[in-house]
Amino acid sequence: MNINNSCCDARYETCASTDSDLSWYALRTRSNYEKIAASLLEAKGFEHFLPLCRAPKYRSDRVVESSTPLFPGYLFCRFDARYRTPILGALGVVSIVGFGGKAAPIEDVEIEAIRKALGSGQNAEPYPYLHEGQQVRIEKGPLQGLEGILIKKRTWRIVISVQLLRRSVAVEIDPSSITPITRPPMDALSSGLHPSGKSATSLWTEAEDSSLVGV
Repeated sequence: MNINNSCCDARYETCASTDSDLSWYALRTRSNYEKIAASLLEAKGFEHFLPLCRAPKYRSDRVVESSTPLFPGYLFCRFDARYRTPILGALGVVSIVGFGGKAAPIEDVEIEAIRKALGSGQNAEPYPYLHEGQQVRIEKGPLQGLEGILIKKRTWRIVISVQLLRRSVAVEIDPSSITPITRPPMDALSSGLHPSGKSATSLWTEAEDSSLVGV
């Protein structure tokens, strides 16, 4: 790979872009190539952001701390998506994250939020992505093994249902104790069927009839 030619191409192509054309994008990288790709993008003149966190490494005689990517396999770069060739040409970069073959920009506020969190001096570490309505399992504590739907009502709670009675109860939980449950196969979703064999319409009707009791 000719790094010098790539650098020239990047500067030539981006000179036609204005600041309003530049957006943040997530780049997927080869395993353990995040720092290498970030260095090459910097050499090409691209603004990038590789969030790092401190992680312990256990050796035979001691424990040492090292800087590791907060999002393994990813880094962020700000560029004009029309001129992506120099980005994809950087060693270690596999692809630009997007949908339907189109690069998906990331809001500036999300990048700034991560920067602010890392710059606060507080400990930061990777954490499973959680959202309301997600099926989760409790992995530790007195409720270990319990599965339900995640909701947020002032605090995170898990909803447990008794299908026969069409009744539910919401229990407050520690979000650090849960993990997301894998979604059903796409063929089940495309057919409109829940893994239980019921249609999406019937499940929606049942959900409307059920009541929620806060604990």
